[in-house]
Amino acid sequence: MHGWLAHAPELFNEASRRWQLTLDSYHDAGHASLLMVAREQNKKREVLLKAWPEHSRYHNEMIALGIWAAGPAVRVLDHADDLGIAALEVVASVPGGSTGPEKDEYEAVAIALRQLHCLGRGANTTAAALPSLQDFLECELVPRVHRRLVAQRPQLPLDWAGLGERLVTRLHPDVARASVLHADVYRENVLFDHDRKPILADPLPMVGDEIFDWAFWTVYYDLGTGTRDRFEIAATSAGLDPRRLRQWSLALCVDGLLYYREVEDSRASVMERVIAGLAGGLDLTVVPERSGQA
Repeated sequence: MHGWLAHAPELFNEASRRWQLTLDSYHDAGHASLLMVAREQNKKREVLLKAWPEHSRYHNEMIALGIWAAGPAVRVLDHADDLGIAALEVVASVPGGSTGPEKDEYEAVAIALRQLHCLGRGANTTAAALPSLQDFLECELVPRVHRRLVAQRPQLPLDWAGLGERLVTRLHPDVARASVLHADVYRENVLFDHDRKPILADPLPMVGDEIFDWAFWTVYYDLGTGTRDRFEIAATSAGLDPRRLRQWSLALCVDGLLYYREVEDSRASVMERVIAGLAGGLDLTVVPERSGQA
């Protein structure tokens, strides 16, 4: 990563030369990408240059944004495979977008997410190159939950250990609800345009049961705030069995709790409260799940 960062200015300079842009300033340096604001020399509008150190991350995001081009997702103006850089439209003409709506924000985001899922369902050929939710569960989520459970079991409150084991082994994606998933629906990845309508950005796309996105949004969009409201909106908007949505949400909660505890993050206590709220009255022995592979 450090070697790539040292080389990044050369990549941005080459991209700006090809696309006749004037580089302005760095906007953000995240864990998986680097963002720079640039200006078109002729149209005088700003664009956002995004570079990825991992080509697979670049490739997957370009596939997803291409599939969602007609929907509420960040628009790709140009891209260069050899550089691993894309020129993205600046939402609301301001890096970071406009302010969100004063009310009904959750409903607006739910509508946008549903639109992306609708577009993703008809993209079987293009989406075939994306990772699958099933592989993510089997190769990443379940193993790391089990590893952390073994390490943390003596310190876990109440029966989080048993809860985690029961939950993650019961996640069976429904192939009938497969689509291209955003898979990273945090609040900071939802921008708002001039009309305060949501535009989704920075996906970690994969293909699988849409319930993953709804559960992720329920838990992580605004951790510890509005969880119940998002849960009810998700169940209604996507036509989900509330018991099934609760199970997937709780599984993601346990995964997050174990991570927060491992790194001694103060959000662990917030996540415990979210788990308690979602788990209330849930009989985990009777939650129905359809079998299938994503």
